[in-house]
Amino acid sequence: MAGLFDYLDWRGDLTFDEAEFNEVDSMILAWLSYVALDGIVPEVCSETDTITIEKASEQFLKTHDAQKILKETVSFTKSSVLMLQKLAACNRFRSLELTGFVNRIDYKKETQFCAMTVLLQKNRYAVVFRGTDDNLVGWKEDFNLSFMSMTEGQKLAAEYLKKNFSDTALKLRVGGHSKGGNFAAFASSFAGEAIQKQILEVYCNDSPGFRDEVTT
Repeated sequence: MAGLFDYLDWRGDLTFDEAEFNEVDSMILAWLSYVALDGIVPEVCSETDTITIEKASEQFLKTHDAQKILKETVSFTKSSVLMLQKLAACNRFRSLELTGFVNRIDYKKETQFCAMTVLLQKNRYAVVFRGTDDNLVGWKEDFNLSFMSMTEGQKLAAEYLKKNFSDTALKLRVGGHSKGGNFAAFASSFAGEAIQKQILEVYCNDSPGFRDEVTT
């Protein structure tokens, strides 16, 4: 069965001007969000303070041993390192700019939150929320989703959209994998009408849903 790496071998030479963003691209960016890009991608979301995927890969590999990560990490998230290297080598993704990388772990509030913004084309951005990584507090937050109407991570996701895009006319694609997809749906629903008018699509890749009172 073909996978995401096969897709990049097949379509990786086409820019987003040549072939529009699609759901597979969304899943690829969701996978990319699992890479520990702290200190590499600027934390403040900006059109000018950015780093390309190609440069981010170069910097990451200067300070991280990719083979050691693949050998010693138990979580499936370790393969995101291979994805980063693959994206840095293909035309479709290498020149995309990354910004607004926020990574928060709060044991008291039982929160594991990570988000990143990707500049796709002029005035078109993708906002990606990380799913559950290998941090124990992230799994605790997963359980909280089953009985709480709102978790701290969901609240941070909505605040991320409002803080960075309320005063813009940018078109947004919002997504994530697993819990990140839940955050994407929650943030898009609760960030306000002005933000919703900017959203082109919301991608929930294999994501949990919500309690009845939230969907209502």
